[in-house]
Amino acid sequence: MSNNPPLPDRAVQQQLNISHSSTGTLTGCARRFEFYKFYDHPPRVQTLASSAGTALHIGYQDYLIHGDKDQATWQLMKHFPVKYNWDASDDRSLEACIATLDMMIAAAVTAEFEVAHIKTRHGVLMPAIEVPFEIVFSNVILPNGMGVSYVGWMDAILYSSFLDRYRVSDIKTHRDRKQDRTSEYKFAGQLVPYGMVLQHILQKSLTQFDVMYIDTFIDILEPRVAEYTFSKGQAAIEDWLLTLLLDIQKLKTYIELDHFPRTRHGCRFFNSPCQFIDFCESRDRAKLQRIFLLNADPEPPTAWDPWVKFEIELPEAA
Repeated sequence: MSNNPPLPDRAVQQQLNISHSSTGTLTGCARRFEFYKFYDHPPRVQTLASSAGTALHIGYQDYLIHGDKDQATWQLMKHFPVKYNWDASDDRSLEACIATLDMMIAAAVTAEFEVAHIKTRHGVLMPAIEVPFEIVFSNVILPNGMGVSYVGWMDAILYSSFLDRYRVSDIKTHRDRKQDRTSEYKFAGQLVPYGMVLQHILQKSLTQFDVMYIDTFIDILEPRVAEYTFSKGQAAIEDWLLTLLLDIQKLKTYIELDHFPRTRHGCRFFNSPCQFIDFCESRDRAKLQRIFLLNADPEPPTAWDPWVKFEIELPEAA
């Protein structure tokens, strides 16, 4: 056990926001989760891979709303990170992204499904694109006194009036050359809680809803787009909630013991060494905080005002 003061050390947070990516970090390496969630860091450095993916999201989502290919391409170009594209032959170059957007638009199922419109919690009617949400777990308090919320952004909510069916979708951009990526998405948990958000928006239960992953291989010559769609229902939501309960129980244990364990399966993430590997051995919290900032100002908190916010109880008190 360490002699560190109890978590959190940072600006007395009252609520810990977790997401699909951070729960993946927690289960993959709890030590990385601790570093990300309980320490201040300088502003993040953008990369071509992440920024190009964001630009593709913006262009495609604009097309879903307006149905105008030229306007969608212009939106992509405006948001493309030119300053990171040092090499014109890069796999994620502007030209590659434009070619990929063309393929995404050609594959879009816009005749049957259209973008739904929803009212935010402030009463504003908006197209359901990039919908920020927060699910507050009213019966969860961590040992450090923090509550827990699950947060995220829904890429799109689509609706078919002919089928009277809703579909939540997410765009996945990558350079993985596997042809069939069903195994990536069939039991993926990212879109399952969107069903709860959808039910809250509609104020009614849904026996079934669709989740669709728009799998997008970025390439200038042979971009590929495949839509992986699965039907989900209440059983999937209950399974997701139970899994999250187990994650939160682990998190409570780590905080109680003041010990977040490292992964035992190698310190590589996204085919690169973990950025924390050189000082992960230290458990001196004050020293680690100085290392993370290195006299830089911490990243300022971002304004968070989700369109959808509601409370639920986990199946058992966590």
